Amino acid sequence: MSDSIFVMLKKENMPTAKEWSDKIKSEGFGLEIDTSYEEEENSNGIYGFRPCKYYNVDDIGYELDILSRDENQEDFEEWNEEYPELKQYDLAVIFGIFEEDDAVAATVAGAVLTKMSEGVFFDIDEPVEIDDLYSMAKKMDADMKQRS
Repeated sequence: MSDSIFVMLKKENMPTAKEWSDKIKSEGFGLEIDTSYEEEENSNGIYGFRPCKYYNVDDIGYELDILSRDENQEDFEEWNEEYPELKQYDLAVIFGIFEEDDAVAATVAGAVLTKMSEGVFFDIDEPVEIDDLYSMAKKMDADMKQRS
């Protein structure tokens, strides 16, 4: 069984993979994300499993789907019905997670993306305030660091 968390943002605020990776490091997190996804775009968007490294934990990652409103109108219509304020956003970055460690990596990556893009982070289809999100991400990071 898998779960997903996602970030809604404006397309013009989506950082490059390198910018995102660098920001994760500069924010003090031990997560290293895969940045090769930008080379794999296809007609439906960017997607696929992305392995990560988190301190000394190698067997970790998430399914990454980057969807644009133009090409995935049905998905965005569903979100708009429940949260009309999301109509201003035209990009969804979705993290599919399978294991607890995957959830940590996705939460940290999503928190940093949310902050740098001024987006909205959703966990179990509920928006999470950025201060609460960062607090949660910092605690998860500290737990991962202690394990390594």
